[in-house]
Amino acid sequence: MAPRDQPPSQQAPIAHFSIVFETTCAGSSCVLYMIESPMERTKTSQFRFLAAFNGTQPRRVWSHSILKRNSARFMVAFLRSGSTSGDDSILDQARILSINVTNVGTKGDKQGGGASRCLPCPSGQFGKCIPCPPGHFMTPGTHECALCPSNTVANASSDRIGIESCVACGENLHSLDGIACRSEGLISVIKDNKTLNYDLSSWVKKTWTTTAVKVFAREGTSYYHSFNFSLFNSEKVECKEVYDSNDAFSLADQNRETISGAACRLTVLPDIGSNRTKLAYVSPLL
Repeated sequence: MAPRDQPPSQQAPIAHFSIVFETTCAGSSCVLYMIESPMERTKTSQFRFLAAFNGTQPRRVWSHSILKRNSARFMVAFLRSGSTSGDDSILDQARILSINVTNVGTKGDKQGGGASRCLPCPSGQFGKCIPCPPGHFMTPGTHECALCPSNTVANASSDRIGIESCVACGENLHSLDGIACRSEGLISVIKDNKTLNYDLSSWVKKTWTTTAVKVFAREGTSYYHSFNFSLFNSEKVECKEVYDSNDAFSLADQNRETISGAACRLTVLPDIGSNRTKLAYVSPLL
């Protein structure tokens, strides 16, 4: 976890929120949402959608890195198949098997969470417990920081103790820094005992944007989704909340959420005025 005198990052966050769940649905229109709810309700406070899972999902673990030191509240919402049309399936189920939040503090008279175990600090930190650098793990016994082997990356959601916390990159991917698996666009596929080679290197540093069809909620308002994505991890895309400065629900710039990754989704809310159509981009999701 990130010490107080260092800025948090995905490799060294403030805390982790993880949940084990599974869903059983009659159709693919059911959806399980992971949501961050504002601690205090104000006119400008908004729910933050962290992830969405459609259709039947086998048992899986979802983890979220917490990068801010302020208080947070998390919610899980489940919409059954056909719920948008008012004909939802009563047999759809979402099962939450476990929830774990690390590094919970104490606020006011409310006791924070405890710890299941204590983690050792890396050696040679002159009295401070500073985590190993990104892409590194701590060797058991000596408590020294070591770089993950080539073509593996450090699992940021693990305790990063032992070489087993380094995860192998997928096929046609490589890594030298232990932080991210990358591709140069050269792909080999074995099919029918033949090796097919593809050169997609011209797409490595390109990004794309596409939009889905416009849909209408039961309340009569319309919206659609916009997707930003890259085919290779060497070039990350960004999704940022955008509001018109005159909108009543407009947020301060420092509260507008920005995420980056290989692919992200924005919900676009058109507002047709007298002279032009304004677009609000909200709820970015990785």
